[in-house]
Amino acid sequence: MKGLKLILCSVMLLGLGATVKANMVSDSTATDTVVQKISNWKTTSVPTLKFSQYYYDNWAKDGYTQVALTMGYVGTYTYTRPSYIWDSRLDLAFGFLKIDMNADKIFDDSKYLRKSDDKIDFTSTFSWKMKHNWNCNASVNLKTQWYDSYKFYADPEQEPTLMSALFSPAYMITSLGFEYKKEYWNASFSFITGKNTFVLDNRINPADYGVLEGRSHMGWGSYVRFYYKKDIMKNINLYTRIEMFWEYQKELLTETDINWEATLEFRVNNWLSAFASINVIYDVDFSLARQLYQRSGIQINLDWITNRNKK
Repeated sequence: MKGLKLILCSVMLLGLGATVKANMVSDSTATDTVVQKISNWKTTSVPTLKFSQYYYDNWAKDGYTQVALTMGYVGTYTYTRPSYIWDSRLDLAFGFLKIDMNADKIFDDSKYLRKSDDKIDFTSTFSWKMKHNWNCNASVNLKTQWYDSYKFYADPEQEPTLMSALFSPAYMITSLGFEYKKEYWNASFSFITGKNTFVLDNRINPADYGVLEGRSHMGWGSYVRFYYKKDIMKNINLYTRIEMFWEYQKELLTETDINWEATLEFRVNNWLSAFASINVIYDVDFSLARQLYQRSGIQINLDWITNRNKK
């Protein structure tokens, strides 16, 4: 457990270090060598703060007064050379909410944290250039969460059930294959892919996530990933990504793991934007029913470096 936490911290420090390095290089103009480095690195860094609030008082339709706050960070790091490309993306989020469950204007003081978002998603892809936008690539993707998640019940006296925690589960996909890469989108295909599922917290039953022996399971299969990010209209940006993994030892294609997410962002200015997002997951190891997460709201973009340079 400690070793995996160290790996996770190293991955995040690597991503943040790449951003700092790129910004330092961009601010320097001493030699021709530095100019070459500027052309090799292309990075984006977008910290965000999302806030939502609901208040009810003598409301006939009923409702729970609540306040939600979510902190997020999305960083992309691309290093380009004539013969290869190294792409990395770090997507982090953590949010919590407080609810007035008893309609007495006092927020719930439960010891259990109610989360509005919780995400650690890191992807790194090394691609060797071929011809006509085709590349041969090696990729790794890690998904997990920061904190414990609970299932809450209508009866406030009933103790919540622990559902998941840090590295419980965690999914690491490593693949070797091909990709077709354009400026705003790319598609990857791999028939040599390993998916490792970890459930390392002793409080959680590994079988709930398809791990029948021990605390981890490695499955080999085929993997397809599609990524698209572009301004589809003025001040409106669309981001979507879909991943599909089919393990060879499974009998039916309907048992393919699918993870699709999409976000539509409406920029008001450099600091403020509205957003709507959706995440759909189909994983028969956890549930035969699809999983759905949808949200919308207002976010403050804390990217002071980019906003400073735009002035």
